[in-house]
Amino acid sequence: MRGILWLCLALLPACQGKPAGGEKTADEVLVAPPSPSPTKPPWIGVIVPTDAQDVLAPYASTVTSLPISVGQRVAAGDVVASLDPRPIQEELATARAALAQAQAALRSARVSAEAASAAVARAKAAFEGSYGAKEDIAIAESNEKLAAAAVSQNEASVAQQQVTTQMLQGRSARTRVRANISGEVARKYVEVGGKVERDVPLLRIIGKGSLLLRFAVPLAESGSVLPGLRLKLACAVADTEVAASAEVTHMSPEADSVAQMMLGEAALMDVPGVVFAPGTVCRLTQ
Repeated sequence: MRGILWLCLALLPACQGKPAGGEKTADEVLVAPPSPSPTKPPWIGVIVPTDAQDVLAPYASTVTSLPISVGQRVAAGDVVASLDPRPIQEELATARAALAQAQAALRSARVSAEAASAAVARAKAAFEGSYGAKEDIAIAESNEKLAAAAVSQNEASVAQQQVTTQMLQGRSARTRVRANISGEVARKYVEVGGKVERDVPLLRIIGKGSLLLRFAVPLAESGSVLPGLRLKLACAVADTEVAASAEVTHMSPEADSVAQMMLGEAALMDVPGVVFAPGTVCRLTQ
């Protein structure tokens, strides 16, 4: 009996007011234990170079030579591709013909303007000599204004054609496409024989500059991500996870409307003795 009494005193909260049959009290029913909070998934970032550039096609043509390979180091000014010159030469010939036509039209307009000015002078002389009508002066002056407007219009046309011709002349001299920075060829977008449009990338060169981290944050979590925030990184390098850190330097002023993500950039810090390759994927936490 005494042993039962000591056991009940030790378990007094359980013995006191506990209904028979293991039923819960009203307090136990009303106060439920808190459920564990879900763990937020990490953000994702990618390490990118600060001075990567695409080499663009200067005009629409066909690639005739591509004397580089992925991973090859090139210097600024090295020839990295050649294009068929015939399309740009034909375009340049057409532009030169249009310029010559515009210049001829301008010369004709200037002759007409000079004739119109002379007609005004004759009409005024005739009126002063009392053998001409005042209406003839008005007609001559109207024709003079029309002739002057034609000169201005043709001058603008010539100027436009000159700009077009000079631009095409510059492009025609770029049949051999050169690297714009020194670095390593990271990607080729075309092969020999491929057709390209003007300003379409031919290849991508990654320079020797520093790296940075670009990342995306869900819109709902972006309120606390401001420049200066320190991020912890877990980056995948050669099938292993390397720890590092980065400091947020810039956040986009608006979210991606489709993905509902805010984009940002961060400067790498506390990087271990590991060379991060551009394109390395990292998991980010605060």
